[in-house]
Amino acid sequence: MKRTLSDRPAQKNDNDSVLSKIVEENGVYKLYGVWQSLLKSEKSKFDSKGEAPVINKRAYIASEQYKDKTRHCWTCNKSLYSPGIKYNNKSKSLPVYHLALTSRFKTFENLMVNYRNNGNNEKEKLFERKIQRLYRRIKLLGSGNYHITHTCGHGRTEKSKDFINVCINPKHLHIRSKKYNEEQVHCHYYLHHKDEDMRKRFIDARLCNHKPKCF
Repeated sequence: MKRTLSDRPAQKNDNDSVLSKIVEENGVYKLYGVWQSLLKSEKSKFDSKGEAPVINKRAYIASEQYKDKTRHCWTCNKSLYSPGIKYNNKSKSLPVYHLALTSRFKTFENLMVNYRNNGNNEKEKLFERKIQRLYRRIKLLGSGNYHITHTCGHGRTEKSKDFINVCINPKHLHIRSKKYNEEQVHCHYYLHHKDEDMRKRFIDARLCNHKPKCF
């Protein structure tokens, strides 16, 4: 059976990000399982306080930049979830958008295997490259030059543990350079502006050249 990068341990170096170490210690499959339990609003036996986490998949509906599509940001009622995930051999809570991001490994892998079984070599190679790129970028998060960015602009806006209103939709999360992130902030300033006319002028001028487009 062909092994993928999601099965392989991360190479050790001094610049490993916390996220890459968690991926290495726990494996993508366990992280994906935790994400699935969150989607089903299952309460962890390691979390004895408060209510079970619930993901709101209808939070932050819409964007004028995508008039023909409905774009949902997901939010969770809990900022951290501790299902026995290990970090440095100790129990470690993990922000829910990190779980969403690492779950993309499994999604890409499922698609890759599906295309392989259907004999579509081009698509198989495409998703194999996506897995490799995502893994490399997770490793780069520790350097400070790469950030988790939100295409929708609904990321954390202040230094706080309150992630309740932060988007955790895996499709909206990317690992981008610091420069790219700053450019997105510029787009979101206009796309989320309270002045409807200013939003419209920005969209009509087609000033956002990001792929996928900010919204």
